[in-house]
Amino acid sequence: MKILFVTTCYPTDKNPQYCIFLEQQAKALIENGCTAEVLYLSDEAKAKRECVQNGVKVYVYPIDKSNKFDIFFPTSLSTQNRKDIIALLKGRYDIVSFHFGGNKVKRTLLKTCKNANIPLILHFHGLNVWYEQKENHKFLYDYLRIQYRSLYKRMNAVVGVSDKVRDEFLKKVSSVPAYTVYNGVDLQKFAFLNRRELKRPLRLICVANLIDLKGQDLLIDAVKRLKEKGINCLLTLVGSGPNEQKLKAQAEKSGIAENVTFTGSLPYEKTASKLKDNDIFIMPSYYEALGCVYLEAMSSGLITVGVKNQGIDEIIKDGENGFLAEPKSVSSIVCAIERIAEMPPEQVSAVSENANKTARSYTWDNSAKQLIDVYKKTLGGKN
Repeated sequence: MKILFVTTCYPTDKNPQYCIFLEQQAKALIENGCTAEVLYLSDEAKAKRECVQNGVKVYVYPIDKSNKFDIFFPTSLSTQNRKDIIALLKGRYDIVSFHFGGNKVKRTLLKTCKNANIPLILHFHGLNVWYEQKENHKFLYDYLRIQYRSLYKRMNAVVGVSDKVRDEFLKKVSSVPAYTVYNGVDLQKFAFLNRRELKRPLRLICVANLIDLKGQDLLIDAVKRLKEKGINCLLTLVGSGPNEQKLKAQAEKSGIAENVTFTGSLPYEKTASKLKDNDIFIMPSYYEALGCVYLEAMSSGLITVGVKNQGIDEIIKDGENGFLAEPKSVSSIVCAIERIAEMPPEQVSAVSENANKTARSYTWDNSAKQLIDVYKKTLGGKN
């Protein structure tokens, strides 16, 4: 089976961990006997080129991006862009998997795949399937959702990274086959270390972009409240983003600047090492499709805290293999950390072991096998 991933986001030398899950999934498909290649549409590329990156063949094509009309045309295609894509697709692939890119790319792929009789599968990696969280330009996005619905209806199949994502799609389009294929975790890179007891002060870590919905501000408030209750925590925030200075100012104002460490973005291997240095992983994101980093933390044996009503609550069972907090609730985060702090060593060890056992069910190999099943079903019904 020959598969082409199409995306405007992919790991590069400049940012090697950006959307690395796409590379990991492509490699897992190759290891399962498929030919998996990537068409990376880059607005930074100067010319077309081909390369093999970590065992995956990647076609890098330059693409135009309009800054002035970004909201109308998220990814603009020139005539040459379209010709290049059509030439690449012609007669070479059984399936095209679309991951990231604007509506113009979707339209080009729909037309090209239809003419070539190649099924086109649309992947959703985030919860915002219908862009309903776009608070700015609300009326514009109300209009654009009509376009999205029209485009989505013409796909051969849709894949979400959690049941919650799949169900978001099905709320408005039920005529297209929709599946769940969970992302995976590299069990060797995120090797298991049983947390037989928690070190004091408690060592907390969050790995995420420093943006509003990831909830780092809630974590800083929670660390402050826990300190006032006599539970001292050291919080490490791995990641970068527009909220960095605001979060640093919040920690300073709260009197816990010495308790919070900002590392910035880290290479993948260093992130794995940072996880090993901590005992509790918590990302209180209140709009999350799933989050590979939860699985990476669980694979590493960390006591992992997610948020209810997000994709991760399909995997974490509260009190068994991790803990769940209420969305946007500092008091609920504090309660979860208090519960963890009060656990005897044997319970800490059991939760750590259960987390790792759960993660072992979510390997990239399993993810690839599930995706291959979707491809086979889609190929069987493409006509």
